[in-house]
Amino acid sequence: MFAGKLQLIGGLSLRQTRPEDGQFLLSMFMAARPWLAETSNDPEFVRFLFEDQYRIARHGVEQVYPEHLDFVIERTGQAIGRLTLDFGYSDWRISIMEIHPEARRKGNGSDVVRSLQRGAAGPKMALTGSALAFPPGALEFWMRQGFRVLASRPPHVEIIWCPPGRPWPQINPAAAAQAG
Repeated sequence: MFAGKLQLIGGLSLRQTRPEDGQFLLSMFMAARPWLAETSNDPEFVRFLFEDQYRIARHGVEQVYPEHLDFVIERTGQAIGRLTLDFGYSDWRISIMEIHPEARRKGNGSDVVRSLQRGAAGPKMALTGSALAFPPGALEFWMRQGFRVLASRPPHVEIIWCPPGRPWPQINPAAAAQAG
């Protein structure tokens, strides 16, 4: 297992998650899903709900992408996000990328994506992912990074980025139009 840090653009780095990151990872999961907190006025129930949903989501990622890698995104040693990648033979799948609310709108997400694009360009690997069609701005973020919509499967949109020299797959115009 890789134990060091991967340096990214803009002073960011990636390191693999460690057991002591559990509370941070759960807090990132919670920050990305604020609507779950509105399900009850009972804080213990809400905490249980988040923990249960996080456990189920982790199990799903492990089932679909058994060889995925989990990373903590850091800026100058401070955890600001999480990234889950699956390095496949034909593409690198960005399963999860979440930036802490206080670190958003500062270029951190764009720097992570640009770093992945630089890394994928050499071996001509496509970057793929699934973006939520909501909240407002989520899909637009990926479009600004050069991604295109492959398919629409509400509430998700399948996205792809291809480096120079790699042909783009056939993109369904109806899916792109439906995604907005």
